[in-house]
Amino acid sequence: MKLKQCVLILGMSSITGLFIGCDSKNSHEQPVTAQNNEQQFAEVLPYLDVQQRPLLEGLPACEKKNCVDFTIQTLHTQDVWLNDWITQQLARVISQQIGQSHPASLSQALADYAEKSRDWQKEFEHNQAFQLTIQSKIAAQRNQYVLLQVAVDSQQGDTRITQRQYFNVADRKLKRSIGLAEIVQEQQVQQLDAWVQKEYQAWLKKQNKVARASSEKRLDWQSADWFFDQEGIGLHYRMNQIAMDATALNIYLSKAQTQQILKADIFQAMF
Repeated sequence: MKLKQCVLILGMSSITGLFIGCDSKNSHEQPVTAQNNEQQFAEVLPYLDVQQRPLLEGLPACEKKNCVDFTIQTLHTQDVWLNDWITQQLARVISQQIGQSHPASLSQALADYAEKSRDWQKEFEHNQAFQLTIQSKIAAQRNQYVLLQVAVDSQQGDTRITQRQYFNVADRKLKRSIGLAEIVQEQQVQQLDAWVQKEYQAWLKKQNKVARASSEKRLDWQSADWFFDQEGIGLHYRMNQIAMDATALNIYLSKAQTQQILKADIFQAMF
């Protein structure tokens, strides 16, 4: 039997890869090997090089003193689509601070926020302009899945907000946001709901009477932001999201629980 002459090649890019190429006289094996390699490479996306940048463009012009104090830190990566997606998420978060729906653009969201501030200032001459600080980061990335975390500090009239958190997950291959409901196995929905309700009831006991009285008997897990890390997935409800005067609620699933409820291909790619 003739031995094939094999060449070991180490390839370095943003991800280190190990490739083995073999010299063979069998012309039928080479196209298959090449095709397999191309398919493997097509499934691997480069690790994101994330740069934090202050938002300088699109801010409303300040025509007088006492304008809105915007301090917004955004992100830039080598993925053009993801950059646009991050901008869309920031616009959505800003709009939610003033109770509005999704804006047409980030600049429009900023303009609407500034307009709300001016309306407040017109009510009384000593009313101060709003203040908005936003910090954003890629909290986790695994293959095509990316977790964006946005933290908001604000002063809007008499209301002070500190570290209000938002989580969004993107699929870089499908180029869209991913909801938790679409990655949970259909036969595991009841199990996920049971875990959520158990944590919810324990959380309810720690709330004050006002919050308990206005809270629903059951918690809708699809209304939560969701996130993932190396340990598993989690759900996040912001302060006052479930009820007025209610604290934030975080529900964490272990890696075993996560594997039980997620679709197999999703779990393999995300963990």
